Amino acid sequence: MTDLDTERPTLAQFFSTRYGRLSLGLLAVELMAAMQVFTTATVLPLVGRDLKGTRWFGVILAVSTISAFLTIPLAGPLSGRLGSARVL
Repeated sequence: MTDLDTERPTLAQFFSTRYGRLSLGLLAVELMAAMQVFTTATVLPLVGRDLKGTRWFGVILAVSTISAFLTIPLAGPLSGRLGSARVL
């Protein structure tokens, strides 16, 4: 029997397992982080122009992106230690 002979689970079967739910959660977190960065990059030039702060655009975008991607890996251990209700 080779790897090609084994049956692959359907998506519903995969996402009903522990690793499937973990994968779905990780995908959702990455999607939310990407949406936050996209929204910031879209709105920030308008706000910067109104406040006459366009020279700080790169710095503000970098800080918001870095803070989002640094806090994502910390959420798991913190929710395990403190409980998810306190982390959220």
